[in-house]
Amino acid sequence: MNLLLCFAITYLLYTSIILFRNSLELKALNDSKSSQLFEKKVSVCIPARNEEKGIQKCVISILNQSYQNLEVLVLDDESIDDTFEILTSISNQSEKLKIIKGSPKPSDWLGKPWACHQLSLQATSDILIYIDA
Repeated sequence: MNLLLCFAITYLLYTSIILFRNSLELKALNDSKSSQLFEKKVSVCIPARNEEKGIQKCVISILNQSYQNLEVLVLDDESIDDTFEILTSISNQSEKLKIIKGSPKPSDWLGKPWACHQLSLQATSDILIYIDA
């Protein structure tokens, strides 16, 4: 029982130190910094290969975000299912969505990094967010 009590006290002391340190170091953004942050353009980059089952839900959920200064880039990485057709259907309804046809992967690259690299070349913002389809 004493060991358990010692562990509990050590845990509470350790987390209290972390809490205290965070309160000193982490400060809330003031209104001017906060508004500048929300003015920045964001590119959401989605590599997709044979994602017909989930691509529509994924892309629509991103397009439905309240953040206004947003572009959504989806790279169709040589899919052999209906991924590209689903994306085309969605892009007809939103000008924020850009579909990119992926180039064949060079022999010295792996698939996902190659797709992400191609997306980065098409992005028009300084902030890139990568998500998986």
